[in-house]
Amino acid sequence: MTHRGLVVERTERGPGEARWERAADRVPGIPGLRSIEVGSDLAGGDTVEQLARRVLRSPDDARLHLARVQALVDAGRPDELYGAVVDFLIATGTSAEHLRRTVVSGAAAVVGAERAAALTDHLAGGLTATDPIPPAPCSVLHLGITGRPLVEVVDRHAPVTVWSTP
Repeated sequence: MTHRGLVVERTERGPGEARWERAADRVPGIPGLRSIEVGSDLAGGDTVEQLARRVLRSPDDARLHLARVQALVDAGRPDELYGAVVDFLIATGTSAEHLRRTVVSGAAAVVGAERAAALTDHLAGGLTATDPIPPAPCSVLHLGITGRPLVEVVDRHAPVTVWSTP
């Protein structure tokens, strides 16, 4: 069952997308987030693991991302939380800036300074699945590219025309 009011189609996203913002309210774990009902189909088993699988199936569903982040903040599981926030940033792109800042700042104390800094670096320009970041093995959307680019290729040569003679 999909709650269409919170699902964002890729073509509908823009800066400050209201549908992502609608999923935000108040919760004890991260100030600015509320408890999110994701359905009774999560009964039994590891809820966080089930949420991760559902995020992979429906990456544009804001309530799944926020429920996963909130559950991991409450559980104090830094590796999985870092992966969940990476997935959230990939899904939101550059939209819902206030919500993205709320999630990153709320997760910072749990994920640690280095990871929090890496997440903060991607707030303005967004994060894609291929952007190099510190390892996020618990992310279900990131393609696993790690590190920082150390080589920049610059083409400073003018075009060359080669003439042949008969």
